[in-house]
Amino acid sequence: MNNGEQKVFFQHCLYDALIKLMNDKPFSDISISDLCDAAGVSRMTYYRSYKCKEDILMQHLEECFCTYLERLQTSGKMTFYDISVSFFEFWQGEEQVFLSAIIRSGLSSQLVDCFYAYLEQIYISMDFEKKVDPFIRSFLAGGLYKMLIDWMKDGAVTSIEEMASFLAKGSQVLTAL
Repeated sequence: MNNGEQKVFFQHCLYDALIKLMNDKPFSDISISDLCDAAGVSRMTYYRSYKCKEDILMQHLEECFCTYLERLQTSGKMTFYDISVSFFEFWQGEEQVFLSAIIRSGLSSQLVDCFYAYLEQIYISMDFEKKVDPFIRSFLAGGLYKMLIDWMKDGAVTSIEEMASFLAKGSQVLTAL
């Protein structure tokens, strides 16, 4: 394993350990020593990649959005509804454990900035002809964030299709304004 592969491996170990620890105790009570012990890495290894525990979560969040965006781009032309369905499927599926840990830890507000950054890329994937105004993007990012968090806190009992319909209706209301 070369240095780059080794670094990625240790980052995954740290991420997995952090998520497991977050299931057992509050995020603020997790020490770097606890994290390194659980991951089986040294503190030096930790500090080569991260300045703080939040960096681990933010890196994973960036990876989530990159993965989601790649899926959108390889899916071909999709409707707003299709994109909404895939969005909720993604977060309810493989990233539900991560999202639940973020919510429990009180760190979910970090999602808004990522939503904002990736919304423009999603619009590009949808082949919108014009760039979305930054204030509209802020509005949409906040709404999408709130919908996702409330849905997860509610146990994701509302179907993905209904959530996508709510988003589509919201988009129609905005378009009508």
